[in-house]
Amino acid sequence: MKDFHIHTKYSDGEYDENEIIDKILQKGITEFAICDHDTIEGIKGYTI
Repeated sequence: MKDFHIHTKYSDGEYDENEIIDKILQKGITEFAICDHDTIEGIKGYTI
C-alpha cells in the first residue's frame, strides 16, 4: 500500500513524524510522502 499525501501536526495534520511512522508500519504502508504546507518541521525529528 502507498500513501503519497500525509501531513504532520506542523502543517494541518494530527500527528508528529514519529506517530506517523508508527501508523504507517501498523497499516502496512510501504511507500509514503510527507506533504506539509510551507514547512519541513515534520521531517526533522525522525531518522531511519
